[in-house]
Amino acid sequence: MLFLLSLSILETVLVMVLATALIGKQFGVTACLLTISVVSAGVAAGLILGIFEPAAIRLDSTNFTPALVFVCGVFGVVGFAIRLWSIGQALSVPVPSVGRISGSSGASMLAFAASAHLAFTAVDHWWFYRGAATGIASPMAMGVKDVACSQAVFRVEGSDAVYRCPKWMMFNQRYAKPFVPWPDYVSGHSKVLKDKYDELMKVAQ
Repeated sequence: MLFLLSLSILETVLVMVLATALIGKQFGVTACLLTISVVSAGVAAGLILGIFEPAAIRLDSTNFTPALVFVCGVFGVVGFAIRLWSIGQALSVPVPSVGRISGSSGASMLAFAASAHLAFTAVDHWWFYRGAATGIASPMAMGVKDVACSQAVFRVEGSDAVYRCPKWMMFNQRYAKPFVPWPDYVSGHSKVLKDKYDELMKVAQ
């Protein structure tokens, strides 16, 4: 839910920035317009890939949603950092404009934080799937009673499996490495899940 909230905040502020730029309040207009174009396109593409998946996907197919989210986040961080710097440079304007600048800087800081969150969710995704033994499983179908969710992503780590159960939504469920944005998941360790995974691997061989 926080992931979608960050997207909503970012898109709302981007629209506000575009409106401000069109009115003529030029605080880093070029950087902001570039940010709007890249972030909006990336967010749209990421959500489309994450929700509306192709009917047939190979397990080794690359999941591009986290990469698009990361690019959106980085561009948002850079673009709004430039905007905040531009607003800072304008603090020498007459007093009547201070309220406008304060509101603009507040919105930009909010968008900066939302962009940083988006970038972090992608990094968190890649860090979780480090190693070869990772994937998605149905703990309930496998008879794993200590993992209380119908679907979970996992990574084998030593004698346990580190898992994440999505609280609200899982993107790219048909890929080998679905995208579960931070912090909308419950994480934990399960030896039973690791043992069940090992059994399935033996049967597959």
